[in-house]
Amino acid sequence: LAVSIDGFGRFNHYQHVRRQCTAAARAQLDSITATGKRLDAALAEELWPDVVCELSTAEGKGPWQGLTRVDVSATAPSYNRTVTLHYGRYVTKLDKDV
Repeated sequence: LAVSIDGFGRFNHYQHVRRQCTAAARAQLDSITATGKRLDAALAEELWPDVVCELSTAEGKGPWQGLTRVDVSATAPSYNRTVTLHYGRYVTKLDKDV
């Protein structure tokens, strides 16, 4: 029974970390879509202290030409595992600092 409880606890923590990574990555994409800028670093650190978000951009090709592809990788630790989620979106306007 103790092994099961420990396993469920680890799984719940993993799912909690996944939700944090998802929230942080989507918030970054929403901010870029709405304002053309990424979230303030201090605010992101306050909301998701264990999550590290990395952004990259690329020019759209083919039917996406004229748009910019923004990709976000959100990473956080969960016990002996690392949770990494990738999200992307095409946007029309970007600040130079993204």
